[in-house]
Amino acid sequence: MQDTILSDLSTSMKAQEKDKVAVLRMIKAAFLNAEKADGKKALSDEEVTAILSKEVKKRRESEAAFAEGGRDDLVQQEKLEREIIEAYLPEQMTEEEILKIVTTIAERMNGADFGAVMGAAMQELKGKADGNKVKQVVQQVLN
Repeated sequence: MQDTILSDLSTSMKAQEKDKVAVLRMIKAAFLNAEKADGKKALSDEEVTAILSKEVKKRRESEAAFAEGGRDDLVQQEKLEREIIEAYLPEQMTEEEILKIVTTIAERMNGADFGAVMGAAMQELKGKADGNKVKQVVQQVLN
């Protein structure tokens, strides 16, 4: 997965796709920082997915903040960056799929509190579903 992104960076540079190059360079820097922090030479696909998910979350938060401040130009830029990053993430699960898994977990953990069910759900759905969607489904199932 990391190799694909770095290859796409090179291709985008040759094609002079400024926005995509900027985003992919930022992702490359995040990979390098993670490698230095862990003392690794290469990241696993799970680690790459976690980094990409974190970057998407940052973009969503920035979009919301800029929208609240009336900065539509910056909202569009953050949205474009988020879409570029999301293209490298595995396809996200639908709400129905999340509901099915969370219901199974809640039944298995019979009587567990929100935190326990949420933790188990996020562990199983890591990289496959947005944390906010999972949170909403867990609340729905437990109430």
